[in-house]
Amino acid sequence: MKKGIITLLIVALVASCAFAGTLKGAAQIDFGYNLDTTDWGFKNSSVSNYTFSFEYDTTKVEVADHSTEIWAEIAANASAKISQANAGQDKANIAVTTAITKANIHVGEWTFGILGSGATLDLASSYYLNSSKKPVDNTIQAVSGVYDGFTVSYKDWNGGFGAKGNIEGKAYNFYGHVETPTFKFADEAVSVNAGAYLVYSDSDSYAGASAKAAYKADDLSASVAVDGKYDNGNVLYEVAAKAAYKFVTVDAYVTPGAMTVDAAKYTGDNAKTPSVNAKVAASYDFDIEDVAVAVEGAVDARNLLVDAREITVGAAETCTIDAFEVEVAESYAVFANVLDLSETVTYTAEKFTAFEECAIVLAFDINDVVVSVPFKCGISSDAIVENAELSLVYAGLNFKDVENHLGTITASAKIAF
Repeated sequence: MKKGIITLLIVALVASCAFAGTLKGAAQIDFGYNLDTTDWGFKNSSVSNYTFSFEYDTTKVEVADHSTEIWAEIAANASAKISQANAGQDKANIAVTTAITKANIHVGEWTFGILGSGATLDLASSYYLNSSKKPVDNTIQAVSGVYDGFTVSYKDWNGGFGAKGNIEGKAYNFYGHVETPTFKFADEAVSVNAGAYLVYSDSDSYAGASAKAAYKADDLSASVAVDGKYDNGNVLYEVAAKAAYKFVTVDAYVTPGAMTVDAAKYTGDNAKTPSVNAKVAASYDFDIEDVAVAVEGAVDARNLLVDAREITVGAAETCTIDAFEVEVAESYAVFANVLDLSETVTYTAEKFTAFEECAIVLAFDINDVVVSVPFKCGISSDAIVENAELSLVYAGLNFKDVENHLGTITASAKIAF
Protein backbone atom coordinates (compact mmCIF):
# COMPACT_ATOMS: atom_id res chain seq x y z
CA MET A 1 0.00 0.00 0.00
CA LYS A 2 2.79 2.36 0.96
CA LYS A 3 4.63 1.61 -2.30
CA GLY A 4 1.48 2.40 -4.25
CA ILE A 5 1.01 5.73 -2.48
CA ILE A 6 4.66 6.65 -3.05
CA THR A 7 4.35 5.75 -6.72
CA LEU A 8 1.25 7.90 -7.07
CA LEU A 9 2.99 10.81 -5.35
CA ILE A 10 5.97 10.54 -7.73
CA VAL A 11 3.66 10.41 -10.75
CA ALA A 12 1.75 13.44 -9.48
CA LEU A 13 4.98 15.30 -8.85
CA VAL A 14 6.36 14.57 -12.31
CA ALA A 15 3.03 15.40 -13.93
CA SER A 16 3.00 18.79 -12.22
CA CYS A 17 6.54 19.65 -13.29
CA ALA A 18 7.85 21.05 -16.52
CA PHE A 19 10.25 18.47 -17.99
CA ALA A 20 12.95 19.34 -20.46
CA GLY A 21 15.53 16.95 -21.83
CA THR A 22 18.20 17.27 -24.48
CA LEU A 23 20.36 14.51 -25.95
CA LYS A 24 23.17 15.42 -28.30
CA GLY A 25 26.02 13.38 -29.63
CA ALA A 26 28.36 12.57 -32.47
CA ALA A 27 30.47 9.61 -33.54
CA GLN A 28 33.34 9.77 -35.98
CA ILE A 29 35.87 7.43 -37.55
CA ASP A 30 39.06 8.65 -39.22
CA PHE A 31 41.68 6.85 -41.23
CA GLY A 32 44.88 8.79 -41.64
CA TYR A 33 48.44 8.49 -42.83
CA ASN A 34 51.08 10.93 -41.56
CA LEU A 35 53.63 11.40 -44.31
CA ASP A 36 56.17 12.80 -41.85
CA THR A 37 56.09 10.17 -39.09
CA THR A 38 54.63 7.39 -41.32
CA ASP A 39 52.02 6.71 -38.65
CA TRP A 40 48.78 5.36 -40.03
CA GLY A 41 45.59 3.83 -38.78
CA PHE A 42 42.05 4.33 -37.65
CA LYS A 43 40.88 6.66 -34.93
CA ASN A 44 37.49 6.48 -33.29
CA SER A 45 35.91 9.25 -31.34
CA SER A 46 32.51 9.86 -29.88
CA VAL A 47 30.88 12.32 -27.56
CA SER A 48 27.44 12.50 -26.06
CA ASN A 49 25.74 14.81 -23.66
CA TYR A 50 22.40 14.36 -21.99
CA THR A 51 20.78 16.97 -19.79
CA PHE A 52 17.40 17.01 -18.17
CA SER A 53 15.62 19.10 -15.62
CA PHE A 54 12.40 18.99 -13.66
CA GLU A 55 11.27 22.54 -13.18
CA TYR A 56 9.10 22.60 -10.12
CA ASP A 57 8.03 26.18 -10.47
CA THR A 58 8.80 29.36 -12.34
CA THR A 59 7.24 32.57 -11.14
CA LYS A 60 7.30 36.10 -12.45
CA VAL A 61 5.82 38.92 -10.44
CA GLU A 62 5.48 42.57 -11.35
CA VAL A 63 3.81 45.45 -9.56
CA ALA A 64 3.50 48.53 -11.75
CA ASP A 65 -0.08 49.76 -11.65
CA HIS A 66 -0.48 53.25 -10.23
CA SER A 67 -2.95 56.13 -10.06
CA THR A 68 -0.78 58.91 -8.63
CA GLU A 69 2.30 60.82 -9.72
CA ILE A 70 4.38 59.23 -6.96
CA TRP A 71 4.47 55.47 -7.33
CA ALA A 72 6.76 52.46 -7.19
CA GLU A 73 7.26 49.40 -9.39
CA ILE A 74 9.03 46.14 -8.79
CA ALA A 75 9.52 42.96 -10.81
CA ALA A 76 11.08 39.63 -9.87
CA ASN A 77 11.75 36.18 -11.30
CA ALA A 78 12.06 32.97 -9.31
CA SER A 79 12.47 29.29 -10.19
CA ALA A 80 13.24 25.96 -8.58
CA LYS A 81 14.41 22.86 -10.41
CA ILE A 82 16.41 19.66 -10.23
CA SER A 83 18.76 18.86 -13.08
CA GLN A 84 21.33 16.30 -14.11
CA ALA A 85 23.95 16.28 -16.84
CA ASN A 86 26.51 13.67 -17.86
CA ALA A 87 29.12 16.02 -19.30
CA GLY A 88 32.27 14.23 -18.17
CA GLN A 89 30.77 13.09 -14.87
CA ASP A 90 27.29 12.53 -13.51
CA LYS A 91 25.98 15.09 -11.11
CA ALA A 92 22.61 16.28 -9.95
CA ASN A 93 21.71 19.68 -8.63
CA ILE A 94 18.71 21.17 -6.93
CA ALA A 95 18.68 24.91 -7.40
CA VAL A 96 16.43 27.72 -6.31
CA THR A 97 17.08 31.07 -7.97
CA THR A 98 15.48 34.42 -7.36
CA ALA A 99 16.22 37.78 -8.90
CA ILE A 100 14.78 41.24 -8.57
CA THR A 101 14.86 42.55 -12.13
CA LYS A 102 13.41 46.00 -11.57
CA ALA A 103 12.79 48.25 -8.57
CA ASN A 104 11.98 51.89 -9.28
CA ILE A 105 10.35 54.80 -7.52
CA HIS A 106 8.70 57.37 -9.80
CA VAL A 107 8.17 60.97 -8.81
CA GLY A 108 6.60 62.70 -11.76
CA GLU A 109 9.16 62.58 -14.57
CA TRP A 110 11.91 61.49 -12.21
CA THR A 111 12.76 57.80 -11.80
CA PHE A 112 14.93 56.45 -8.98
CA GLY A 113 16.26 52.90 -9.29
CA ILE A 114 17.24 51.15 -6.05
CA LEU A 115 19.12 48.10 -7.41
CA GLY A 116 22.54 49.75 -7.71
CA SER A 117 24.45 52.88 -8.58
CA GLY A 118 24.76 52.14 -12.32
CA ALA A 119 27.55 52.21 -14.91
CA THR A 120 29.43 54.93 -16.79
CA LEU A 121 29.85 55.33 -20.54
CA ASP A 122 32.62 53.66 -22.59
CA LEU A 123 32.63 55.27 -26.04
CA ALA A 124 36.16 54.82 -27.44
CA SER A 125 38.11 51.64 -28.27
CA SER A 126 40.46 50.33 -30.96
CA TYR A 127 39.27 49.61 -34.48
CA TYR A 128 41.44 46.48 -34.66
CA LEU A 129 39.64 43.48 -33.20
CA ASN A 130 40.53 40.05 -31.83
CA SER A 131 39.19 36.70 -32.98
CA SER A 132 36.03 37.29 -30.93
CA LYS A 133 35.37 40.55 -32.81
CA LYS A 134 36.06 42.63 -29.71
CA PRO A 135 38.47 45.59 -29.49
CA VAL A 136 42.06 44.56 -28.80
CA ASP A 137 42.74 47.80 -26.89
CA ASN A 138 40.24 49.54 -24.64
CA THR A 139 42.33 51.61 -22.24
CA ILE A 140 39.49 53.22 -20.30
CA GLN A 141 36.61 50.86 -19.66
CA ALA A 142 33.24 51.52 -18.09
CA VAL A 143 33.08 51.86 -14.32
CA SER A 144 30.15 49.97 -12.84
CA GLY A 145 28.58 50.11 -9.38
CA VAL A 146 31.69 51.03 -7.40
CA TYR A 147 29.57 51.46 -4.26
CA ASP A 148 25.99 50.48 -3.57
CA GLY A 149 23.49 53.22 -4.21
CA PHE A 150 20.76 54.29 -6.61
CA THR A 151 20.26 55.45 -10.19
CA VAL A 152 18.27 58.47 -11.25
CA SER A 153 16.69 59.42 -14.59
CA TYR A 154 14.96 62.56 -15.75
CA LYS A 155 13.58 62.34 -19.25
CA ASP A 156 16.66 61.22 -21.24
CA TRP A 157 19.20 62.26 -18.60
CA ASN A 158 20.65 59.41 -16.54
CA GLY A 159 22.93 59.15 -13.54
CA GLY A 160 23.67 57.38 -10.33
CA PHE A 161 25.10 57.81 -6.85
CA GLY A 162 26.71 55.46 -4.34
CA ALA A 163 28.34 55.89 -0.96
CA LYS A 164 29.71 54.09 2.09
CA GLY A 165 31.95 54.97 5.02
CA ASN A 166 32.81 54.65 8.69
CA ILE A 167 32.49 57.52 11.17
CA GLU A 168 34.89 56.20 13.81
CA GLY A 169 37.48 55.29 11.20
CA LYS A 170 36.87 58.58 9.39
CA ALA A 171 36.44 56.64 6.16
CA TYR A 172 34.33 57.96 3.30
CA ASN A 173 33.64 56.68 -0.19
CA PHE A 174 31.47 58.40 -2.82
CA TYR A 175 30.65 57.51 -6.43
CA GLY A 176 28.59 59.56 -8.84
CA HIS A 177 28.01 59.68 -12.58
CA VAL A 178 25.83 61.44 -15.12
CA GLU A 179 24.96 60.80 -18.78
CA THR A 180 23.41 63.29 -21.17
CA PRO A 181 20.78 62.53 -23.79
CA THR A 182 21.85 62.33 -27.42
CA PHE A 183 21.48 65.84 -28.76
CA LYS A 184 20.79 66.20 -32.48
CA PHE A 185 21.39 69.21 -34.69
CA ALA A 186 21.35 70.21 -38.35
CA ASP A 187 18.23 68.29 -39.25
CA GLU A 188 19.50 65.38 -37.08
CA ALA A 189 22.65 64.96 -39.19
CA VAL A 190 24.82 65.80 -36.16
CA SER A 191 24.53 63.97 -32.84
CA VAL A 192 26.40 64.54 -29.58
CA ASN A 193 26.32 62.74 -26.24
CA ALA A 194 28.57 62.70 -23.18
CA GLY A 195 29.00 61.44 -19.63
CA ALA A 196 31.18 62.00 -16.57
CA TYR A 197 31.87 60.30 -13.25
CA LEU A 198 33.73 60.81 -9.96
CA VAL A 199 35.02 58.36 -7.37
CA TYR A 200 36.07 60.21 -4.19
CA SER A 201 37.31 58.48 -1.06
CA ASP A 202 39.81 58.70 1.77
CA SER A 203 42.04 56.10 0.06
CA ASP A 204 41.64 56.56 -3.70
CA SER A 205 40.03 59.19 -5.89
CA TYR A 206 39.68 59.47 -9.64
CA ALA A 207 37.42 61.02 -12.24
CA GLY A 208 36.57 60.41 -15.86
CA ALA A 209 34.50 61.60 -18.78
CA SER A 210 33.40 60.40 -22.21
CA ALA A 211 32.02 62.20 -25.23
CA LYS A 212 31.08 61.39 -28.80
CA ALA A 213 30.14 63.48 -31.80
CA ALA A 214 28.86 61.98 -35.04
CA TYR A 215 27.75 63.17 -38.45
CA LYS A 216 25.77 61.23 -41.04
CA ALA A 217 24.24 62.43 -44.27
CA ASP A 218 23.93 60.77 -47.66
CA ASP A 219 27.15 58.86 -48.45
CA LEU A 220 29.27 60.55 -45.79
CA SER A 221 29.55 59.61 -42.13
CA ALA A 222 32.08 60.50 -39.45
CA SER A 223 32.47 60.19 -35.69
CA VAL A 224 34.94 61.03 -32.93
CA ALA A 225 34.77 59.41 -29.49
CA VAL A 226 36.90 60.34 -26.48
CA ASP A 227 37.33 58.65 -23.09
CA GLY A 228 39.40 60.40 -20.40
CA LYS A 229 40.43 59.59 -16.84
CA TYR A 230 42.34 61.45 -14.13
CA ASP A 231 43.85 59.15 -11.49
CA ASN A 232 46.46 60.13 -8.90
CA GLY A 233 47.99 62.82 -11.06
CA ASN A 234 48.00 60.66 -14.19
CA VAL A 235 45.91 61.62 -17.20
CA LEU A 236 44.74 58.73 -19.35
CA TYR A 237 43.05 59.25 -22.68
CA GLU A 238 41.58 57.27 -25.52
CA VAL A 239 40.46 58.69 -28.87
CA ALA A 240 38.75 56.74 -31.66
CA ALA A 241 37.76 58.34 -34.95
CA LYS A 242 36.01 56.90 -37.98
CA ALA A 243 34.94 58.29 -41.33
CA ALA A 244 33.34 56.70 -44.36
CA TYR A 245 32.47 57.97 -47.81
CA LYS A 246 30.76 55.51 -50.09
CA PHE A 247 33.11 52.50 -50.23
CA VAL A 248 36.11 54.13 -48.45
CA THR A 249 36.60 54.02 -44.67
CA VAL A 250 39.20 55.62 -42.41
CA ASP A 251 39.84 54.56 -38.79
CA ALA A 252 42.17 56.06 -36.20
CA TYR A 253 42.95 55.20 -32.59
CA VAL A 254 45.22 57.02 -30.12
CA THR A 255 45.98 56.10 -26.51
CA PRO A 256 49.04 55.83 -24.22
CA GLY A 257 51.26 53.13 -25.73
CA ALA A 258 52.19 51.72 -22.33
CA MET A 259 48.52 50.78 -21.82
CA THR A 260 48.15 48.75 -25.03
CA VAL A 261 48.86 45.13 -25.92
CA ASP A 262 52.06 46.44 -27.54
CA ALA A 263 53.28 47.87 -24.21
CA ALA A 264 56.69 46.20 -24.69
CA LYS A 265 57.38 48.74 -27.46
CA TYR A 266 56.79 51.63 -25.06
CA THR A 267 59.54 51.33 -22.46
CA GLY A 268 62.52 53.54 -21.65
CA ASP A 269 62.44 56.76 -23.65
CA ASN A 270 59.12 55.72 -25.19
CA ALA A 271 57.34 55.21 -21.85
CA LYS A 272 55.10 58.26 -22.36
CA THR A 273 54.76 58.02 -26.13
CA PRO A 274 51.22 57.69 -27.44
CA SER A 275 50.20 54.75 -29.56
CA VAL A 276 48.99 56.19 -32.87
CA ASN A 277 47.24 53.81 -35.25
CA ALA A 278 45.33 54.41 -38.47
CA LYS A 279 43.77 52.40 -41.25
CA VAL A 280 42.41 53.31 -44.67
CA ALA A 281 40.32 50.68 -46.44
CA ALA A 282 38.19 50.45 -49.54
CA SER A 283 35.94 47.73 -50.89
CA TYR A 284 33.82 47.44 -53.98
CA ASP A 285 31.53 44.78 -55.42
CA PHE A 286 30.55 44.63 -59.05
CA ASP A 287 29.21 42.17 -61.63
CA ILE A 288 30.65 41.46 -65.05
CA GLU A 289 27.90 39.66 -66.90
CA ASP A 290 27.46 36.46 -64.81
CA VAL A 291 30.66 36.92 -62.80
CA ALA A 292 30.54 38.48 -59.31
CA VAL A 293 33.75 40.23 -58.26
CA ALA A 294 34.60 41.73 -54.86
CA VAL A 295 37.75 43.79 -54.38
CA GLU A 296 39.08 45.26 -51.15
CA GLY A 297 42.31 46.87 -50.06
CA ALA A 298 43.70 48.46 -46.91
CA VAL A 299 46.71 50.22 -45.44
CA ASP A 300 47.04 49.66 -41.68
CA ALA A 301 49.70 51.59 -39.74
CA ARG A 302 50.37 50.62 -36.12
CA ASN A 303 52.50 52.28 -33.42
CA LEU A 304 53.52 55.08 -35.77
CA LEU A 305 55.55 57.12 -33.26
CA VAL A 306 58.05 54.43 -32.21
CA ASP A 307 60.80 52.58 -34.05
CA ALA A 308 58.83 49.34 -33.76
CA ARG A 309 56.12 50.72 -36.03
CA GLU A 310 54.64 48.57 -38.75
CA ILE A 311 52.72 49.44 -41.88
CA THR A 312 50.85 46.64 -43.59
CA VAL A 313 49.45 46.97 -47.09
CA GLY A 314 46.87 44.37 -47.98
CA ALA A 315 44.40 43.49 -50.68
CA ALA A 316 41.96 40.70 -51.47
CA GLU A 317 40.04 39.81 -54.60
CA THR A 318 37.15 37.38 -54.72
CA CYS A 319 35.63 36.12 -57.94
CA THR A 320 32.52 33.93 -58.12
CA ILE A 321 31.75 32.08 -61.34
CA ASP A 322 28.86 29.66 -61.11
CA ALA A 323 29.93 27.04 -58.53
CA PHE A 324 33.52 28.31 -58.26
CA GLU A 325 34.73 30.90 -55.79
CA VAL A 326 38.33 32.08 -56.13
CA GLU A 327 39.93 34.32 -53.52
CA VAL A 328 43.41 35.82 -53.80
CA ALA A 329 44.94 37.84 -50.95
CA GLU A 330 48.15 39.82 -50.67
CA SER A 331 49.67 41.35 -47.56
CA TYR A 332 53.01 43.16 -47.21
CA ALA A 333 54.54 44.24 -43.89
CA VAL A 334 56.74 47.17 -44.94
CA PHE A 335 59.28 47.35 -42.11
CA ALA A 336 59.40 43.61 -41.45
CA ASN A 337 59.82 43.24 -45.22
CA VAL A 338 57.54 40.21 -45.32
CA LEU A 339 55.16 39.42 -48.18
CA ASP A 340 52.29 36.99 -47.63
CA LEU A 341 50.42 35.69 -50.69
CA SER A 342 47.53 33.24 -50.60
CA GLU A 343 44.86 31.79 -52.82
CA THR A 344 41.78 29.71 -52.12
CA VAL A 345 39.55 27.95 -54.61
CA THR A 346 36.22 26.48 -53.52
CA TYR A 347 33.91 24.44 -55.71
CA THR A 348 30.39 23.88 -54.40
CA ALA A 349 28.39 21.24 -56.23
CA GLU A 350 24.99 19.77 -55.50
CA LYS A 351 26.39 16.79 -53.59
CA PHE A 352 29.87 17.80 -52.49
CA THR A 353 32.21 20.69 -51.73
CA ALA A 354 35.88 20.74 -52.66
CA PHE A 355 38.55 23.28 -51.77
CA GLU A 356 42.23 24.02 -52.23
CA GLU A 357 44.36 26.51 -50.30
CA CYS A 358 47.94 27.54 -50.94
CA ALA A 359 50.09 30.36 -49.59
CA ILE A 360 53.65 31.61 -49.74
CA VAL A 361 55.45 33.74 -47.16
CA LEU A 362 58.48 35.68 -48.39
CA ALA A 363 60.92 37.50 -46.08
CA PHE A 364 63.29 39.75 -48.02
CA ASP A 365 65.66 40.73 -45.20
CA ILE A 366 67.13 37.25 -44.73
CA ASN A 367 69.17 34.99 -47.00
CA ASP A 368 66.45 32.38 -47.43
CA VAL A 369 63.69 34.47 -48.98
CA VAL A 370 60.95 31.81 -49.01
CA VAL A 371 59.88 31.22 -45.40
CA SER A 372 56.87 28.96 -45.84
CA VAL A 373 54.65 27.47 -48.56
CA PRO A 374 51.75 25.72 -46.84
CA PHE A 375 49.16 23.75 -48.82
CA LYS A 376 45.81 22.19 -47.97
CA CYS A 377 42.99 20.61 -49.97
CA GLY A 378 39.96 18.50 -49.34
CA ILE A 379 36.51 17.33 -50.34
CA SER A 380 33.39 16.67 -48.26
CA SER A 381 29.85 15.51 -48.82
CA ASP A 382 26.73 14.87 -46.76
CA ALA A 383 24.76 13.56 -49.76
CA ILE A 384 26.46 10.17 -50.30
CA VAL A 385 25.51 8.53 -47.01
CA GLU A 386 22.29 9.67 -45.42
CA ASN A 387 22.79 11.27 -41.99
CA ALA A 388 26.58 11.23 -42.37
CA GLU A 389 29.29 13.55 -43.63
CA LEU A 390 32.20 12.00 -45.50
CA SER A 391 35.41 13.95 -46.03
CA LEU A 392 38.94 13.52 -47.30
CA VAL A 393 41.47 16.21 -46.31
CA TYR A 394 45.15 16.61 -47.02
CA ALA A 395 46.74 19.20 -44.70
CA GLY A 396 50.09 20.12 -43.21
CA LEU A 397 52.14 20.00 -46.39
CA ASN A 398 54.82 22.69 -46.64
CA PHE A 399 56.56 22.85 -49.99
CA LYS A 400 59.41 24.78 -48.35
CA ASP A 401 60.30 21.83 -46.10
CA VAL A 402 58.80 18.74 -47.68
CA GLU A 403 61.19 16.38 -45.87
CA ASN A 404 59.76 17.37 -42.46
CA HIS A 405 56.31 18.54 -43.46
CA LEU A 406 54.72 16.11 -45.89
CA GLY A 407 51.43 16.57 -44.12
CA THR A 408 48.61 14.24 -43.18
CA ILE A 409 45.87 12.60 -45.24
CA THR A 410 42.68 12.06 -43.30
CA ALA A 411 39.50 10.30 -44.38
CA SER A 412 36.53 10.83 -42.09
CA ALA A 413 32.95 9.72 -41.67
CA LYS A 414 30.92 11.69 -39.16
CA ILE A 415 27.46 10.83 -37.91
CA ALA A 416 25.76 13.35 -35.65
CA PHE A 417 22.38 13.89 -34.09
